[in-house]
Amino acid sequence: MVRIAVEAAGPGEDARVTPDVVQNRFGTVYGKYTLLELEDGGRSLFVPLHIEGREARLGLFLSPASTAGLEELCAFVFARFPVTRIRWDCSLSPLGHRYVRRNHPANHWKVLLPQTADELWSRMSRKSRYNRRREEKLLLDHLAGVADGADTPSDASMSANETAPGDGTRLGGGGPATADGTVQAMPDTGSAPREHVMPATAASAVQATPATESRPKELVMTEYDGAQNIPPDVVEIFFSFKRKLMGREYGLSPAGYLTYYQVTNAYTWTYGERTVAIVFSCEQGQDVFLENLTYDPELEEFSPGFHLYALVLERLIQKGKAAIFLGGGQQPYKSRFGGTEDACWNVEAYRSPLAALPSYAAKLAARIPGLNKLARLSGGGRCRKECAPQKSGPIGNAPKERCPRFIKRGCRFVCVRSKWTAQKLFFSLVPVGHALNRDARPFSITLSLTSFPPRLATLHLCIKSLMRQTMKPDRIVLYLGADCEGIPLPKKLLALQKKGLAIRYVGGDLRPHKKYIYAMKDFPDDFIVTADDDLMFCRDMLASLWKAHEKHPEALVANRVHLMKADGGRILPYRNWLHETGTVREPTHALLSTNGAGSLFPPHCLAPEALDENLAARLCLNADDIWLKFMLIRGGTKVLWAGKRTGMPDEIRIRTEKKKALMDGNLTEGGNDGYIAALEKHFKMKLADYCG
Repeated sequence: MVRIAVEAAGPGEDARVTPDVVQNRFGTVYGKYTLLELEDGGRSLFVPLHIEGREARLGLFLSPASTAGLEELCAFVFARFPVTRIRWDCSLSPLGHRYVRRNHPANHWKVLLPQTADELWSRMSRKSRYNRRREEKLLLDHLAGVADGADTPSDASMSANETAPGDGTRLGGGGPATADGTVQAMPDTGSAPREHVMPATAASAVQATPATESRPKELVMTEYDGAQNIPPDVVEIFFSFKRKLMGREYGLSPAGYLTYYQVTNAYTWTYGERTVAIVFSCEQGQDVFLENLTYDPELEEFSPGFHLYALVLERLIQKGKAAIFLGGGQQPYKSRFGGTEDACWNVEAYRSPLAALPSYAAKLAARIPGLNKLARLSGGGRCRKECAPQKSGPIGNAPKERCPRFIKRGCRFVCVRSKWTAQKLFFSLVPVGHALNRDARPFSITLSLTSFPPRLATLHLCIKSLMRQTMKPDRIVLYLGADCEGIPLPKKLLALQKKGLAIRYVGGDLRPHKKYIYAMKDFPDDFIVTADDDLMFCRDMLASLWKAHEKHPEALVANRVHLMKADGGRILPYRNWLHETGTVREPTHALLSTNGAGSLFPPHCLAPEALDENLAARLCLNADDIWLKFMLIRGGTKVLWAGKRTGMPDEIRIRTEKKKALMDGNLTEGGNDGYIAALEKHFKMKLADYCG
């Protein structure tokens, strides 16, 4: 049996969910949610539920709910809420055959913590304990400058494992805390950082020279309890380690990282002023989730990551924690200290086969026997199995092996044509309901787009996808220029006028600028959402934009952004920017929005000259994104990535089109670089000044 335990739950109800880890804390992530109570096998399980558009998310991370219980949950959610898909991650049971579903196998590691540190180390072999003591001594000698850079024997070095955030990092062997000095616990001082010291060994003290007497004699582990107590420079050092080890760029401020990844505690291992390793964790009740672990890449041979990991486990035992969760993967360190692996499933359940059709069509079209997962439509072409690059070291800088060109082109052709056919069939057959907002609300949203003759034949597919949004706009306006006057519009396009589409003819030919200039003039106090005419959009495109806008109402929100790059005070060529990046999650001037994939403009967010048709046509006729970037900067408006891809972003390429797309010339032929130079000269400003 399933019932609603709390209608509008918040963070205070999170602790009732089992296990009590950050993935199940919907109050921390979403603010308000619905808490369900499931009677399953004679026990009560509390499951958080979050509804976003037509999709429901359940907090079933490592939940012991049975298959029958999961089916009962799905039946309740589909009956009570107007959703078409339910998703959850890492449940210990798969979903049965009652619903159309996709069970994706996964795994997850955890370590059940004992009562004492001695019990923890008894789980390791004698050789591992010896290796830990040996590596600690070599690390301390190296840091103290006593060993004079002597090589560490190969049997003391540990292999590296490159992992994603949340799965930890490379860890070596281990050993117990010994009386001759590895770990000491300093008394608690309230919210102040707690320090744990590893004194220098007797051997290193004897060999100390006058030149090194002033150096520290120990490695110190410091704990910062509470995200508000974690210094920003600790997170900056973490960023630098990840950048060197894995080439990872988070694109977040220190506070933004701690908030986004729900970090509650930080542990640092330092030698004087030098940070050796860092651990971030999310500690909720008696459970701990290891968010991330990294170390100084120059000290990799001494396994600093493992040594700090071991100290953290000892500290967690002192704090009375019951378990630490390490994430998925098959890294060897996760099985140490008695780590156990749970088989689990990431599940998608659909209300009906029709609701599952778009997802299944997209998944099936991306698979061809023998090539596994194929190239991305945006220009990949490298399959994961046969042609994946071989990694060398922690970063993996070996030369990339690519598919032969004919396979690459053939795969892309099949993917594009298959997905295009499936989506065209779906939007052609599924009728469109009411397309515009019917409810009273204190704001208005105008969805604006433009087109030109070669794309009119398929424009109805794009507009149908916009009419099927879960969050309805107040109006959908199509602006057509002089090149469309006198041309009969397709019947399928004209039929959409009955559903709410407004078609307006404007004089002149401002090309891509038509999709925002006239809408902002006609509806100056509306939120304007722009879209390209060669895309089909997922149903929650507009809802995702609005959700991000509510968090940062002063920013322009875009579904697709590029990160601008500069070097030596000069902006780099457009082709060298980070295209379609998803790493920067806070408003910044360094992002350029590509407004065709969906962008939400708050009212009056642009500089006054943004709507000057003559100036835009003279300086930047074919590059509306570049023009709008300058206008946003001059208007003091930053750009925010919505945090989600466009969902079904496959471009509808018109095969009979003879003209090249604007994107081709602007990107491959350097057209955008010319527009940037012209705008910098006219407005006497440097785009490079906003790349920091």
